[in-house]
Amino acid sequence: MRRPYYLIRRGEYWYYRLNRESGLVKNDGHTWHTTGCKKRKDAESFMEDLLFSGNHSPEKPARHQSFRQYAVPFFNWGYCPHIRRLREEGKSITRRHAKIQRQRLEKHILTDPFADKRLSEISRADVLDLRSRLLAKNSPATVNKAMGIVKVIFREALYREEINRDPTEGVGKIKERKKERGVFTGKELKAFFPDHGYDPWQDIYDYTCFYLAAVTGLRRGEILALRWKHINFEKQVLIVSEAWKGGNEFGSPKWDHSRIVPLSSRTVNKLLQLQSASIRISPDDFVFCYDNGLHFGETWWRKRFCRAMDRAGINWRSRNLTPHSFRHTINTIVRNSGHDPAKIRAVLGWMDETVQDNYTHWDLDNLKAWADIVDEIWKD
Repeated sequence: MRRPYYLIRRGEYWYYRLNRESGLVKNDGHTWHTTGCKKRKDAESFMEDLLFSGNHSPEKPARHQSFRQYAVPFFNWGYCPHIRRLREEGKSITRRHAKIQRQRLEKHILTDPFADKRLSEISRADVLDLRSRLLAKNSPATVNKAMGIVKVIFREALYREEINRDPTEGVGKIKERKKERGVFTGKELKAFFPDHGYDPWQDIYDYTCFYLAAVTGLRRGEILALRWKHINFEKQVLIVSEAWKGGNEFGSPKWDHSRIVPLSSRTVNKLLQLQSASIRISPDDFVFCYDNGLHFGETWWRKRFCRAMDRAGINWRSRNLTPHSFRHTINTIVRNSGHDPAKIRAVLGWMDETVQDNYTHWDLDNLKAWADIVDEIWKD
């Protein structure tokens, strides 16, 4: 006997479509629906329950679905209604971000009894109880990220008018103590990037790569997407118009904000030395790449930095120093020198002064001038 439904695998999950001959189809029968199952056997069991248990409707409205069923397409690239809407509206979201969010959803939310509750019957108390259970096993930062995903799903359902209320409304974040990002000293920068030799770096590639991060404040994705055509040696400027998003994905820089970054004479010389040592120097070639033309990735970036810090004898873990610390450092040094903060933001690619403040770290030496200013008040 022919089954009253079809099954098809899309990505990790099985989707179903009802057979029009079954007499159960209420529309044209061309719409595929998710089963929420990764295995065909489980998908078949789902369909048996859906069609013959009497507890479900073949075309179940969202408000009657469990959170687990409704959440199946979310953050699955190509199927997620939230991602599709954002992209249609011209907003930026990357495959890498979607993948990370999906992993968090599956690890922290879909494994909790909360996921089996009916979407329309979930109360704010259920949301708060979920948050408490997550907090018992995870850090506040992890909990906030997981709960952010729950909020996205409910807000999307409400926006689409598939439910009439959002139980996550008014549920705030758990207060977390963020460890302040470490910054390098000027003395350390001089030691890291000497005029001759590459110590503590392994070779000219990681020396130049992280030197560029230190003197321009470029983000990792911007540096690893940099091509020779983006560098104008004559005008001593660098054009930031592309960023690596992870995997094979490239796109606009953060905030879709392309910019021009001035280069010092020393920086230009370092880049010219790298070009002389490189095999790939065509305009479309990546500045930092392997001999086969493939750009360096996240593993290369992380390992080269960690090894260099260990060779330099820097206690970088306890000081919370990462490659991104170079961006914090150059902003703090240049801002402390009295340069116009707006011009610094233009070079580093920030639109908001509040963001820049988060990248500024004043130490005691920076603040000593305060006492001198106060003393000036009582001077004749």
